[in-house]
Amino acid sequence: MTVTGGVRRSWNENEVEDNLTGTTSRQKDNATTAMLGATWDLGNGFIPYASYTESFTVNIGTDFAGDMFAPTEGRQYELGLRYVPDAGGLQYSAALFDTEKSNMLTADPDHTGYSVQTGEVRHRGLELEARGAFSQQLSGVVNYT
Repeated sequence: MTVTGGVRRSWNENEVEDNLTGTTSRQKDNATTAMLGATWDLGNGFIPYASYTESFTVNIGTDFAGDMFAPTEGRQYELGLRYVPDAGGLQYSAALFDTEKSNMLTADPDHTGYSVQTGEVRHRGLELEARGAFSQQLSGVVNYT
């Protein structure tokens, strides 16, 4: 089994100057995010894996009222299985994932050209993939999510 982990500390300072009003807004955001993953080589080409990841993305700008946007934060769980047969240059994989993000920007329905921050967005699903090299000049990937 192979285990991979990491921790990241992010700092951001955002400053908006309004030349019409002569005001300046400042916002400082920071976050600690982590990731953890594990793979197991079961032999015969089968490699199951699991992972957990957190994210932090700075949103630049302001809403119609002039308030600065909070960062988008997220997390993802994934479980999967890769199969790499001994013969040929093919690889197959299947994965289940669950991703959730908060503070997403969407178009402001009341003020054209502005954005608002909404609650949460969640994606859950299945991903299937086959990839291979058929020759030195030709390779391909087929993916379904």
